[in-house]
Amino acid sequence: MHPELAGLIAGLHLDPADDALWLVTADWLEENGQPCPAELMRGVRRLSGVPEGPARRDAESRVWALLRAGVRPVVPTIANPAGLDLVLIPPGEFLTGSPDDEDGRYDDESPRVLMKQGPFYLGRTAVTQRQYHRLTNKRPSGFKSTGRMKARIEGLDTSDFPVERVTWHDAVEFCTLLGELPEEKAAGRRYRLPTEFEWEYACRGEASRMSPYPHGPDLTTDLVNFRATGVKSRDHLNRPVPAGSLPPNAFGLHEMTGNVWEWCADNFDGEDAHNRNARGGTFALEARRARTADRSSFEPNHRDHDLGFRVLLEWRAATRRQRI
Repeated sequence: MHPELAGLIAGLHLDPADDALWLVTADWLEENGQPCPAELMRGVRRLSGVPEGPARRDAESRVWALLRAGVRPVVPTIANPAGLDLVLIPPGEFLTGSPDDEDGRYDDESPRVLMKQGPFYLGRTAVTQRQYHRLTNKRPSGFKSTGRMKARIEGLDTSDFPVERVTWHDAVEFCTLLGELPEEKAAGRRYRLPTEFEWEYACRGEASRMSPYPHGPDLTTDLVNFRATGVKSRDHLNRPVPAGSLPPNAFGLHEMTGNVWEWCADNFDGEDAHNRNARGGTFALEARRARTADRSSFEPNHRDHDLGFRVLLEWRAATRRQRI
């Protein structure tokens, strides 16, 4: 990375709410031969606080077009010793849930409430089989050469597939183990699962308040790995794809919808509920389950071949004791 860009990115790690610094970074990108990433960064930042309406829809549509054209967001990231890349999610506000007229909406989806969200880091992808094994020395996945789903991945290296067949407790334990690594413990970093509202904010990426999906109003399998029944697209894979192989959303996060469910930290329906939230849909489910607002729940001991997780790193813990 160019030293000047590295300096700007370091500033964003320390103050992700500095809109002027985001725009200065976009200017640097444009002045140094990266006009499309610059436009994407400006487009996302300038959506913050814009109410729903024609102006916002036009602005969101331009972001979707850039993402679908293959433009990749330039985002501040942290790489940790376990091989995870974590993306800085800037602070902002978003509308939870789905409007009453959203196609495919379920009754248990959150009401439309404007929420404010502080900064945090989130895994660029779901945790992979390789990353999970490196930290836990366990290989629970069904999609491996000796797993239950081996017929579907014959001849494939699944090390970079998202890990699945992990319980909620397994996912929480993984986060705990990350924080106990000597380097992370010394830095005071705190890892956990995202709440469902943190997950939804990150999934929308600021650019899909007016869309059911992170990349716009419609869904194709070149964007999301889902069961495309009745959709003109390539044949359904009936398995996960490698983490990071499909286009990111506007915050630089890959496969937030489709591929595998992702465990969230909180209970599904209030403090007394037993089941835990999971978000994002899977390769095995239809488009309505790949909507950003879709919710699901499982018992915390549940395992399945399309159920994985993504890790959150708390921003203050990451920046309090060291400059990144």
